[in-house]
Amino acid sequence: MVRTEVTSRAGDRHLVHIFEDRLKDRGGLGKCINSASINFVLLGEMEAKGYGYLTSYVK
Repeated sequence: MVRTEVTSRAGDRHLVHIFEDRLKDRGGLGKCINSASINFVLLGEMEAKGYGYLTSYVK
């Protein structure tokens, strides 16, 4: 299987693998996420925690 690994910009840590999937009616891409890399931050706390530059992606 051919897959693309996505890593973090700052620490070069594994985040997710993206691969072509058979489910073309759902976009055709499969994703396998490293759940240990997920950190949920409330929108109202993003600026204070250093993620303010990303708020335009979630508004």
